[in-house]
Amino acid sequence: MPNASPFSSLGISLRQFLLVFVLLFNSFIWFFMNIFILSTWLGTWSKNANVNNLLLWTVYLAAIVGSSLLGAVSFARRNRLALVYGWLSLGVITSLLLSTITMNINPDWLLIIIFLSGVAFGLGMPSALAYFAENTVFENRGLVGGIVFIFTNLSVAVASLFLGNNLVVDCYIAGIWRALCLVIFFLIKPHDKVENPGRGPSFRSVLSQRTFLLFLIPWFMFCLIDRFAYQIFFAKLLEVDKLSLSVEPIVGTIFALIGGLFADWIGRKKVIVFGFIAMGLAYAALGVAPKAPFSWYFYIAIDGIAWGIFLVLFVLVVWGDLSSSKGGCEKYYAVGSIPFFIAYLMQYFVQPYISSIQIGSFEASFSFASLFLFIAVLPLIYAPETLPEKKIQERQIRKYAEEARKLAKREDKKEEA
Repeated sequence: MPNASPFSSLGISLRQFLLVFVLLFNSFIWFFMNIFILSTWLGTWSKNANVNNLLLWTVYLAAIVGSSLLGAVSFARRNRLALVYGWLSLGVITSLLLSTITMNINPDWLLIIIFLSGVAFGLGMPSALAYFAENTVFENRGLVGGIVFIFTNLSVAVASLFLGNNLVVDCYIAGIWRALCLVIFFLIKPHDKVENPGRGPSFRSVLSQRTFLLFLIPWFMFCLIDRFAYQIFFAKLLEVDKLSLSVEPIVGTIFALIGGLFADWIGRKKVIVFGFIAMGLAYAALGVAPKAPFSWYFYIAIDGIAWGIFLVLFVLVVWGDLSSSKGGCEKYYAVGSIPFFIAYLMQYFVQPYISSIQIGSFEASFSFASLFLFIAVLPLIYAPETLPEKKIQERQIRKYAEEARKLAKREDKKEEA
């Protein structure tokens, strides 16, 4: 009898797991490195009248969104494997280009480098996420996603300790990190082609799909509201120590795995609704007592829980569930990622206006945030569960069978005694 794969409990082979893990883990860490490098550079340039920070962030994030949409379309016409190899190679090149940036750089050349850096992340990301959907199964997709994010979050914390001493060296590290993914990806030897890559829904049909919109709208609302409220919280209210702030990423890391597990057991919809209700309560607490330390700590913890859950489900799981029976995974992931990047950009637009918000407006700001989050739950009420009911029932049956078997063993022992 052949030996079982150590990843058989996940429903995938070791090769499939490595393919998914290496692509996503490396890409997410590389994105963090790029954000760190760009934020540091732009912070240095903030007093330079010739550099418009808002313009640079707009170019960077717009390049990510635009190239991801282009990458999703390109796969329908070209070989995905070639696209991913080119994407990873471009990441290495742009990391090295970032190391050439100086205070005296030509603004036009700077915009080109920033634009290419955005393209180097967005172009192949839908294909990388599609590999995740195609190499995982419904009943364990949340768990695998949780594993990816728990390692990502822990590695980000470690990487942050080594970055920042020398930005040129940081750029070289980012380039080496991306090159490492290229080498490992080549050694894994993924399948060269997917059957009928041109078949799949158009962007129009994806956006007209009722179930897709019922999940996309709440995700979009959460991203916008949370980024806006987060800016107010840190700009106006935050007086807690840095140790307390470390609670949020720790909680988020833990709940990335817990949320993924529960999403596989009870369904995606229930876990997402829990996240929205928890965030609504956190904002309500800030609205009632914005200056109370308890409200701050409660918000920090709940925000970590919500982001841990939502990153796994809205970045990896839900769009993969919806596309499994229809094909065109890339397009679902490309559109589903847009809210995150729009919200990330919007925070830079609202930053200049945060200082004008009066102290007495805090309660209203957080109360409105709480209200809109509860409204965001409404589409989820009408959304169907993306985890097939059959899978949930099979888990329940196995659980009951296991409990019955244990009970029978206990009864047998009692009779023997």
